[in-house]
Amino acid sequence: VLVACQRLEKRGRKSYNFHHVYKEVTGLGGSEQRFGMEAALESYLRLVEAKFVEATGDGRRQQEFRPSRLLMMGSEIQTVMERARNCPESLRRAANNLFL
Repeated sequence: VLVACQRLEKRGRKSYNFHHVYKEVTGLGGSEQRFGMEAALESYLRLVEAKFVEATGDGRRQQEFRPSRLLMMGSEIQTVMERARNCPESLRRAANNLFL
């Protein structure tokens, strides 16, 4: 989910909601990253709760429809990906391609 947020921002998106992020997640390629929308939403909401992603805009909307933006720097995401032992190689490559 973090890599998907970073990819959206690299393409110039200033804010996005969960549905934009999920579409990006499913487009990363490699079947090992593909997981259900419920699992992705739970991950996204945990990132918001941990303040890695900031929900902006109208607070009356459901969380997944609120605009959001990433609060982590790309280099921080890259470090996390390098340290993640269980990270699928195709996801690691997608993250590394962001920083070339």
